[in-house]
Amino acid sequence: MVKIKTDYKPQDFYCFCSSGVDGPSQMALEDLGMFRSIPNCVVFYPSDGVSCERAVELAANYKDMAYIRATRGDTPIVYDNDESFEIGKAKVMLQTF
Repeated sequence: MVKIKTDYKPQDFYCFCSSGVDGPSQMALEDLGMFRSIPNCVVFYPSDGVSCERAVELAANYKDMAYIRATRGDTPIVYDNDESFEIGKAKVMLQTF
């Protein structure tokens, strides 16, 4: 088996989301599957400007490959500027039970 080590950090700020009149229903997910299949590659899909800034910081400091998939267009600010994020940790935004 060939082991490849890379710290390549691609970003996608278009990712087929909200493209013209087609809207967000035309969103493709192949890029997420492709990058998740790469060993040790982390994928970030930030929800607002604050989480996008933190994703860039985390990706820059991550030792292996990291992919940032950011939505193009206006999105509301969800997080405060002092919100902390960690690789592998999720945030619960709404719990209904």
